Amino acid sequence: VAVTVHNIPEGLAVGVAFGSIGKSASATFESARSLAIGIGIQNFPEGIAVSLPLKAAGFSNARAIW
Repeated sequence: VAVTVHNIPEGLAVGVAFGSIGKSASATFESARSLAIGIGIQNFPEGIAVSLPLKAAGFSNARAIW
């Protein structure tokens, strides 16, 4: 639940970034893409922090990831 609640504002930020392209000088495709890539990169350690304890608790690889 906590990860889901945490991901809602991230998704909204990416959606707003892409939705606002062209509406101001700083709202460009490049800045929106950079935000999306940055959030995507940041999600890898987050996913590992969740899946490794599940794997250590005996869950299968598939179950720990999904």
